[in-house]
Amino acid sequence: MLTVWTYTSFMIGFLIPKLPDFQVKHPNIKVRLISATDSTDFNREQVDVRLRYGHGHWQGFDSTLLFREELRPVCSPKLLDPGRTGMSFAELEKQVLLHHDGRRHDWADWLAAAGHPELVPHDNLVFDELSVANQAAISGVGIAMAQKAYFQNEIANGQLVAPFDTVLKRDRGYYLTVPRERRTADHVAVFRDWLLGQLADQDETEPYPVLRAANG
Repeated sequence: MLTVWTYTSFMIGFLIPKLPDFQVKHPNIKVRLISATDSTDFNREQVDVRLRYGHGHWQGFDSTLLFREELRPVCSPKLLDPGRTGMSFAELEKQVLLHHDGRRHDWADWLAAAGHPELVPHDNLVFDELSVANQAAISGVGIAMAQKAYFQNEIANGQLVAPFDTVLKRDRGYYLTVPRERRTADHVAVFRDWLLGQLADQDETEPYPVLRAANG
């Protein structure tokens, strides 16, 4: 049994779509997923791998970088005018922006990076779960600020599009962390190597189709 602790949004958007491949390649290892937040208490003795967000330094853990944070707006194609391949900032002002309560600065930071820090949208909706905000974007409720690695399937099948080119990059990232007393465990090493292999394959293709914004 391999017990993996991670955030709900990471689990739904990134890990679960890849797990069938792991199960096929390693049928002798059963994966148990625990969904939680950084503030949730967890029994270290029961967790083999913790996938978490930060700068990579946690006392008592070995850390392996999976990917840096790269954020870009995504939305349902239903929010774009027919025949259009992007959205202008004037049009963005008429939209609803979707926020995660624990990441209230993402939109402001992205707008500043895009050169429009003064932009005021039609409305803002705040969710206490990032996964719920992401589902709202898929449903056409508004535009979410999305981690680049989360929406491979939704982008590929046309449920979501990225209507702006600007990508907000930060020095934080997502890490695979292992308690040091477990770092030599065979099933942990197998999972780590498999996940890094998945990321290497993913990096060979651009996960977002580049949709050019209209002028303005």
